[in-house]
Amino acid sequence: MSANFVLGVVSAPYEDGEDDQFAGKALMIVHGKPAFARAAESMKRCARLDRVVVATDDYRIVETAKEYGIETVLVAQDARRTASTYARQAAKLTGGGWDFVVTLKVDECLIDADSVDACVMEMEANADEWCVASTCVAATDPARFESETRPRCVFDKQGFALYLTRAVIPAIGSKPRETMTGELDLTPTKRETKNRLDAAAMHWHVLGCSCYDAMYLRTLVDDSNDTTPLQRMENIEALNTLENGYKIKVCPVNNQTPALRAPEDVAVLEEVLRARVVQNAASAVKKKRASPKSALPRHVKRDKSRAARVRAEPSASEVSDAPSPSAGSPSATDDVPSPRAGDRTAAS
Repeated sequence: MSANFVLGVVSAPYEDGEDDQFAGKALMIVHGKPAFARAAESMKRCARLDRVVVATDDYRIVETAKEYGIETVLVAQDARRTASTYARQAAKLTGGGWDFVVTLKVDECLIDADSVDACVMEMEANADEWCVASTCVAATDPARFESETRPRCVFDKQGFALYLTRAVIPAIGSKPRETMTGELDLTPTKRETKNRLDAAAMHWHVLGCSCYDAMYLRTLVDDSNDTTPLQRMENIEALNTLENGYKIKVCPVNNQTPALRAPEDVAVLEEVLRARVVQNAASAVKKKRASPKSALPRHVKRDKSRAARVRAEPSASEVSDAPSPSAGSPSATDDVPSPRAGDRTAAS
């Protein structure tokens, strides 16, 4: 448990502020459970969080959360559907007094608890007057380099975000070459293609998990504040923080689970869950086989065999407890007639 008071908030508006076309994302069923419920379960497994709530603006999500025993806070429907606004409202509706507030979007419903804990620890270690938030980033899979829909991020040597965008950043281009006719040929060569794949491994995308300084949320995050130009152009809320001169600490994590960005992503997430079930089952079987068998060591076997033989033989106490022939009791020799005097004479 963290020395600070940390609140975990699952940001679950009915309509996503960054994707209004996908209404009801929080209620999408992913392998038998709503997306917001899976996100809440991931946060409840975190060791750095003191309390977990689901912030929403829809009563349908509130009623569904009761079925899973998840605490909810109801945000006004006219509030901005952004992570920082929902974090601020949740901190206020839960009584305040929090040091940090972690927000997790339902997009990242399969995120692991270690990534969330890492985001909190990164914020705790770097919180100051200007660093007001931390966010999780993961290396972009080269196989999904072009299809990745989450925002991209570049950061400095100290690990602070420089810029976030939905474009490919840093850009990977081909060097222009002149052909025989004097035209420019932009077709990449084999070497350039290899360099492109190598460079793709250095690209990072932003996960929907951020940790905010509660003081920053109380004093600077307000719906009355205007959005910034880059925030409006890119439709990325974190740019509001950067444009206002504050810093965001980047927390690289090892998380390659896809995000829930469209209805067709549900099938992909369910396939990931099925693969996890199979992997966990295989690990359990392997662990069971690797565990020592119930057979006892050889020296213990010898001791048990010796003890069995000793139990089979009468002990000294058993012999002493057996009834001994007394003077008044008949003995085995009493049945044999004693020779008479005449017989003894004849024999002599």
